[in-house]
Amino acid sequence: MLSPTSVKDALNQTAPVAPILVQGWVRTRRDSKDFSFIELNDGSSLRNLQIIARNSLSNYAALQRLITGASILVRGALVA
Repeated sequence: MLSPTSVKDALNQTAPVAPILVQGWVRTRRDSKDFSFIELNDGSSLRNLQIIARNSLSNYAALQRLITGASILVRGALVA
């Protein structure tokens, strides 16, 4: 099983990483036509990690109901 990577470590990566698992709290979420953008923080850094979620995800409707402070776990690819 893949172990979670801290936001701090993810932000310090210099090359793409796939797969990666991060967890933390939603700071902000905003929607566009085909994507939702989530700013995620786990307390390991003052900076947030931006998560881009496509509307083709099976749980996209649930993702659109996320509010600030919600706790989430995200698996995907890190693009530097």
